[in-house]
Amino acid sequence: MKLPSSAILRKFFHWIRSKDFLIFLFFLFVAGFFWTMLALKDVVEYEVEFPVNVVHVPENVTLNCESTDTVVVAKRKEYSVIGFDTMRVVIRDNAYNILGYLFNKVSININYTKGDEDKISVSTSDLVKKAKLDKSVEVITIKPERFEIYYSYGDFKYKPVAIYGSITAADKYFLESIKVVPESVRVMGAPARLATIDSVRTRYVRITDVTEKDEPKKVGLQQHKGVTLGVKEVKVVATADVLSDMEREVEIEPINVPDNKLLRTIPGRVKVKFSAPSKMGKNITKDDFKVVVDYNEIRNDNNKQSIHLNLIRKPSFVKSNNVFLEVKEVDYKIEQR
Repeated sequence: MKLPSSAILRKFFHWIRSKDFLIFLFFLFVAGFFWTMLALKDVVEYEVEFPVNVVHVPENVTLNCESTDTVVVAKRKEYSVIGFDTMRVVIRDNAYNILGYLFNKVSININYTKGDEDKISVSTSDLVKKAKLDKSVEVITIKPERFEIYYSYGDFKYKPVAIYGSITAADKYFLESIKVVPESVRVMGAPARLATIDSVRTRYVRITDVTEKDEPKKVGLQQHKGVTLGVKEVKVVATADVLSDMEREVEIEPINVPDNKLLRTIPGRVKVKFSAPSKMGKNITKDDFKVVVDYNEIRNDNNKQSIHLNLIRKPSFVKSNNVFLEVKEVDYKIEQR
């Protein structure tokens, strides 16, 4: 006979309040305790992070690091303690000791010292000694192998931002403009390093199917060694204009005609059909195009009835595959002057 669910629940709660359940919990706790003690004695490998600070940094000195942002940890009367980076050390030891390093973070300090160059170079194999590791600890790997700390004395210059990537308009649209906001960024570093930087490139950006309604896209900036950028990212603003079908009637001009001859085409004009951005297309006139016929084509063939038309000039923003002549050949006649 199947018990109703209410009867099962009453039986379960009665068991929880019984002495048997308390005995079960006690032995479960004891077993868990001994299992944990045994597990903590096991030798394991684990990556431990040690914050790295630069200390005794004078007030007039700026640290220029490319990996992370520097953060002022503490300020003294004459100097600052600046959080610079993180040293990652893979160590091998029993789990109990490793837990101590995880819960008791040890900061490693590098003393600021002015050198002949604009940087301080420190091996992390020397820094790990400051972590005060137990003798039982075996160091497997240290990352990075070396810290290079670049510094300057407040020097900066504004450098233009260069877009690195591919930006294309949607079908039936023309890429009207590409802008970056801001157009220049503040770069801080030693004068010698600033002089080697012509521009600051964005990280690779690929924008496709641009229309007139596209939103600005945030793009990160590529870091330069030994300098600090005033901003980490910029906005790339691409705008496009819809292509409209247009036409202009253009006079046909003969070229390479001898002085004693006159070449006339029938008709004397031809329609040039093209697709152009609607805004820019309004300013296109017939004078922006040039259509010619070349006398050399018929110089040695008097029986030829027609002559080819050649479009040799068009607005630069009108693509070649978006422009064509209404007819490719016309009749002609030659007269003596």
